Amino acid sequence: MTRLALFGLLLFAATLHSAPVPKEVRAKPSYVGKWQNVYVDNKNPTVITSRGQFWYFDDAGSFTYQNANEAGPPPKLAERMVFDPKTGYMEHSMSAADDKVRLGVYKIEGDRLTINLNGGAGTPRPQGLEPEANSNIWHLQRIEEKK
Repeated sequence: MTRLALFGLLLFAATLHSAPVPKEVRAKPSYVGKWQNVYVDNKNPTVITSRGQFWYFDDAGSFTYQNANEAGPPPKLAERMVFDPKTGYMEHSMSAADDKVRLGVYKIEGDRLTINLNGGAGTPRPQGLEPEANSNIWHLQRIEEKK
């Protein structure tokens, strides 16, 4: 190979290595937005929930809720609800610093979100979306925000 051809090949290889890498565009997680509680399969009588309650999720894992009869904007997103789309597992805590984590499973089908959470810290993760002792299953419907 001639020196000129070798030089050209090296120059080409160097430009490939230094080419800008396109930024990865992350899709917004499918749980982000406003949801309304349709009904609850409640096997944990210590948890009281309101039918019609609104749930709000952002893509950072923050979560809050607002009862349907409360006026005004929802409270600040203070609780944490972290979803793992690979496993279908999720975790809920009252704040980022809270070590009392509730374990759960979830499923999203179109505009329906089903969440099964255990009764509290120290109890096992529910095995599925069927009612179990000491678990609660929330059935939520996505609410489209008016623009």
